[in-house]
Parts: sequence; structure tokens; C-alpha cells
Amino acid sequence: MNGAPDSPLLGNPESARSRLIAFAFWGLAVVVLVNAHWLYLWGAPLVRYGGYWAILACCLLLMGSVNARLWKKPGTPGLLIAATIASYLIIGVAASFVNAAPPQPDLGRDILRQVFFFIVLLAAALGGRALLERSGIEALLKGVLATLMASCIVILASPVLQDVGLTPLYRLPFRLTGAFTDVNDAGFVGCMTVAAAVALLCNGGRRKLAYSGLIVGYAAAWGSLSRTAVLVIGALSIFFLLSNGLGRRRPMLRLLCVLSLGGIVVHTGGYLQKINIYPDYARGGFCSTTPPNNPGLSSDCTILLAVRDTLAGDAVLNWDDAAPVALWQGVKMGNLLEGRRVVALDLSRMELSGRIPPELGALDQLVSLRLNRNRLSGSVPAELGNLANLTELRLEENQLTGVVPAELEALDNLTIPGLADNDLAGAGGDTARDIPPVTRDTAGSATGTAEGEETDSDGFMKKRPLLWKIGLEKIRESPIIGSGVGRFRYNMEGAPFSPHQGKHTGVHNVYLMLVGEAGIAPLSFYLLFLFSLMRLRWAAPESPARDVVVGWALVMALYGMAFHHYLTQGTFMFLVGLSCALAAAVFEDRKHPLRNPRSGLPATSN
Repeated sequence: MNGAPDSPLLGNPESARSRLIAFAFWGLAVVVLVNAHWLYLWGAPLVRYGGYWAILACCLLLMGSVNARLWKKPGTPGLLIAATIASYLIIGVAASFVNAAPPQPDLGRDILRQVFFFIVLLAAALGGRALLERSGIEALLKGVLATLMASCIVILASPVLQDVGLTPLYRLPFRLTGAFTDVNDAGFVGCMTVAAAVALLCNGGRRKLAYSGLIVGYAAAWGSLSRTAVLVIGALSIFFLLSNGLGRRRPMLRLLCVLSLGGIVVHTGGYLQKINIYPDYARGGFCSTTPPNNPGLSSDCTILLAVRDTLAGDAVLNWDDAAPVALWQGVKMGNLLEGRRVVALDLSRMELSGRIPPELGALDQLVSLRLNRNRLSGSVPAELGNLANLTELRLEENQLTGVVPAELEALDNLTIPGLADNDLAGAGGDTARDIPPVTRDTAGSATGTAEGEETDSDGFMKKRPLLWKIGLEKIRESPIIGSGVGRFRYNMEGAPFSPHQGKHTGVHNVYLMLVGEAGIAPLSFYLLFLFSLMRLRWAAPESPARDVVVGWALVMALYGMAFHHYLTQGTFMFLVGLSCALAAAVFEDRKHPLRNPRSGLPATSN
């Protein structure tokens, strides 16, 4: 590398620039790929906002430090993904105002997030190209794989992180998410880690690092309990197994295929949904041996045992003072910093009968109470109005009568009162609030439950096809320009209601989301972008860069069938930008072969 003359004060400016680019790129990679800005420090919001500022600072450093020549060579994939985002924003925003329906209330914030993460994509592409010229492809890929592995380790350690308050409690505590608030994000990271590890193994890379990446990536995908992730890993391993040039590494991929098929069977059967993969009996404590510094837990135990004796029906609750409270059926406890108190109670669909116990109003830390889809009768006890922290109340589809207590309607934090399908009236004698209404499909089965309430089997096997069907029907209303940014992603009218978000469920399909919100233009550009990456498998010589890009493109293409938050997801945008950088380098090497196609390293050193 031809450097500039040394300065007495700064030394070699080119060397200083290289160090600055490396520092900014890897700083951005760690924060975005590990999702570190969501690692709350005991709930302190400054960590999150500080993380966003750190991301922006790294992006600006990269964009201001790279050579101007790299700005002029974005490559075909880079131009196509830029066209995808630009057309999505321009057409989608225009459609938001052209359509008769009012624009989404959070339209401005959504656009800002999209622009922010497009800057992440651009910085990753420019920084990746700069590092490729300085360090070589193999060194870059090893660093990215190591960072993805760190993210997978954080995902696997999420129960511990939740207990010490470093990550928010997810509503399904037996699914590992790490710093991600969505299990689909965690599964996506696991898939991208596996793809990078397999690509390095197939090209003679560092075997220990690659095998380690394979193990932790697959474990993270499994731990998220995302069937999409397991299906994608199975397709990924089959794709590489059927590809040419794998030689002796086929047994490893055959084993991966077998494990993936086994994972599909186990996940599809829903067996893992009934297992708490982090039981740790010491976490919850026993009613008979509650710590002296946690008298509230003793009170919660007494209340719940009284509730157990009041409720009747076909269900048999495993609530017993000889068992740890954390393992009581339907009981969810807060983390250590919250004193290990009962914060949620889910007894929905348990064939319970009798009256709602008024003792529930004494669970002063309760945030969510679900008693829906039972056979409960009588009135709603006014004591529930004592639950000042209650944000979700699900009582729909019971046999309740009378008037909704005024104390309940006065709760300020209660944003999700589910009272439908009962014979109830409001405190003033009017019809009770009917949020959310239960949507039924053509077969008559209820589908309008909370996103986190139904089992994953219901969500994957029933809910997604229903959402896709509704999305396809709504696309016909405006197929050219769509219906506006955010309408299919966050609030698709007519879809099942999501009490967790207080909105209708999104379409859960990036292809339907693009065409539904901004028409055919962004969808066409996005499909061309994926094709431009996938064609490297046949248009470029074998190299780790080629196989990583192809593997990542395959994961993006398949994951998009069940996930729609790509354009505002930092991990996706960073890896897309890096894929563009790698693809451009592969195409340049094809025209001017200066690198060893097997190792990805320069054939000669300067």
C-alpha cells in the first residue's frame, strides 16, 4: 500500500486512517450485530440511546474516512438495495397521503428509523470495502463470524441476563432472545452465523472457528424456538450439500441436514413449547422458604393458593408449596432486581369454571392477567381495580355477567382490556369495552388471540397463512403504489388483534409487506437484489466471500417469507451492506483476478 509521507505530529496519515476505519467498522459491528444498544443496564434508557449515538458516530466516521473511489463503486447489489429502500420510502410515503385512510400515527418515526438503518447499511458497505483492501477477505470474514458468535452466546445466555436485569423480560421466557426483543431476530442471527461458518468450512478456513460458529449458531436458532430458523438452516445445509466443490466436508453437512430435519420434526410437533429450558429451581424460591428480604413473595404464594382452591373445573393446577413458584403453571415471575414477585398470570384455555377470585386484586405487582377462554361466571370483582400496575386483562369468551366495575375502568395503565364475548355492561350501563374482538376464520376457530398467547404451533401453522391470505386480499386494493408505509408491517386492518402491541398483527412477510405498502417497484428491486447475490454461486469462482454472500442471500430470501421487520432491523441492514461489499469484491476479482480464489487473500503482498 502506497502511504503518504509521515507527519511529525500524526505519523503516517494513511496508517492512521486505516486504524480509524477498522475501529469504526468493528465498533459498529459489535453494537449492531450483538444488538448491544438493547442491553439495558438495569433498565437505564441511557444505554439504549447511547447505543444509537454510538452507531451513528461509527457510521459517520466510516463514511467520512473511506476513499472517495469506493463511493463510486457500489456494485450492482448495492444499487439495487438502495433503489429498494428509496422507492419504498418515496412511493410508500406518497401512498400514505394519497389513500383515503389517514396516515399511520407513527409514520414520521418509521421513516426516521428507516433512514437511520440505511445509513448503517451504507457505512457497512463502505467500511467493508475499505477493510477488504487492507486486511483481505478471510480476515474480515473471521472477524464477522466471531462477532456473530458473540451475539449467539448472548442469546444463549439470555435467561441469566434477564435475571440480573440486563435485558427486558420477554413475554415467553422459555424462548432465548438475548438482547433482541423478537425471537425472529434471534433466529435470524443464528441462521446467518451458520451460513458464515459453513462457507468458511467449505473453503478451508479456520476449522476451529468455523465449527464453533456452526455449534453456537445452531444452538441460538434452536434456543429461539423459531421454526423459521430451523427450516432455513435445513434448506441452507441441503443447498450447500448439493453444491459442487464440497469434497470431504460433505459428512459434516449431512450431519447438519439430519439435525435440521430432527429440529423441524421437534419444533413442528410443538414439544419444546411445553418445556422450560431454564428451570433453575433456585430462581423462583419456594413458598415455604421465601427469603427474609422478599416478604412479598410469601404474600403472593398465600394469595395464589387461595385462588387455586377457589377455581374449579377440569384443570388441575400444579400449584403446591413444595414446588418452586417459578414452575407453577401459568405463573410468571419478575427478575432478581424486581424482587422475584409474581408479575403475570396466564390461565387461559384451561376449562376453568366458577367465579373470578377477588383475592387476585391483592397481587400488587401483577402486570398481566389472562383468564380468557374458560367457563367463568358471575361478575367481575371490583378488587381487580386495586391492580395499579395492570396493563393487560384478558377475560373474553367466558360467561361473565353484570357491570364492569368503575374501579377497573379507572385504571390508568390498563391499555388492553379484553372483555368480549361476555354479557357485560360498562359502568355507565353501556356496552362494555370490546377490545380486542375475536376474529374467526372460515372454519370457525378463534384466531384473534394475543401474539404471544397462542402456542408457536398455532402461530406458524395457522396464523401465518391467515395473515398472508389477508395481505394478498388487501394488496388488490392498491397494487401499484400500495397503501402506505407501516400499514402492513405494524397494523394490517382486518388481521388478528395483538394486545401486546395494541394493534392488528402485521403481515409477517417481507415480500407482501413491500408490495402492500409501496407497490411493485420496491418488490421488483428487492427480488433483483437477491438474484444479484445468488447468481454469484454460478457466475464467480469458488471463494469464502462468494459462499458467504450466497449463504446470507439464501437466509434473507427464505426468512423473508415469515418476517417483515428487515428494513428497520440493524443486524439485517449491516449484513446486507457487508454482502454488497463482498459481492463487489468478488465481481472485481472475476474481472481482474488479483486474489487467490480459494483463500480470498491477496496473491502478492505490497
